Amino acid sequence: MLATRPVDEVAAELGVTGRQLRHLVLLEIGLAPKVYQQVVRLQRFVRAVDAGAPLAAAAATAGCADQPHMTRDVRRFSGLTPARLTQERRSA
Repeated sequence: MLATRPVDEVAAELGVTGRQLRHLVLLEIGLAPKVYQQVVRLQRFVRAVDAGAPLAAAAATAGCADQPHMTRDVRRFSGLTPARLTQERRSA
C-alpha cells in the first residue's frame, strides 16, 4: 500500500497523521517513507530488467514518471546508470 501511494493518503486510511506514519515507518524499516518508495521502485525495475524488459518498459513497470526519473534513482542507489546496471546483472 505505502509502496505506491502518497504517505498522507495511506496515513488517513490508517487513521494516523502523516507525521505519525513517517515516524513509524522510519522506526520499523529504518527508511523514510519516500526512500522506501524509491527502493521498491528500484526493485521493480531490476525485476523487469532481469525478465528481459527494455529499459523504458522496465521504468514504466517500476512506476517511474519517465526514464530520467529512473536514471536518478538507479544512480542514487547503485552508482551506475540503468544500462550499466542491466549489463552487469546480465553478465553475472
